[in-house]
Amino acid sequence: GKVRIFEQGVPVELNCALPVKALYHNFLGVVTLLRILKIDWEVIVEHAQDLILPKMRFEEIYKQGITFINDAYNANPDSMKAALESLPKPKLGGKTIAVLSEMTELGIYTEAGHASVAQSALQHADIL
Repeated sequence: GKVRIFEQGVPVELNCALPVKALYHNFLGVVTLLRILKIDWEVIVEHAQDLILPKMRFEEIYKQGITFINDAYNANPDSMKAALESLPKPKLGGKTIAVLSEMTELGIYTEAGHASVAQSALQHADIL
């Protein structure tokens, strides 16, 4: 999609096709760092359109009329909720099925983190 950034009141438009709204926050952080490092807008605009996500980060796979979203790359509660909120709407009569696994390395936040993801999943999936 198109991203419009204002620097000192001057708009700059970038084409960047990220599938999840939450990833644009990361993208804007990177753009800010690039500008602090004095990277020209032309370079940023040119390369923004070429961004691709790593495998297993909101990776869309189509098989026999079914859309699978693989978002298993280093999951945490925030990324899981962002992925669930960004799931495409099924066709009329279709269902959204979420298959979730544990998030490791949450330490003392394990139970609360899994509970918050479960609540989000119940709001965004027909079958969990």
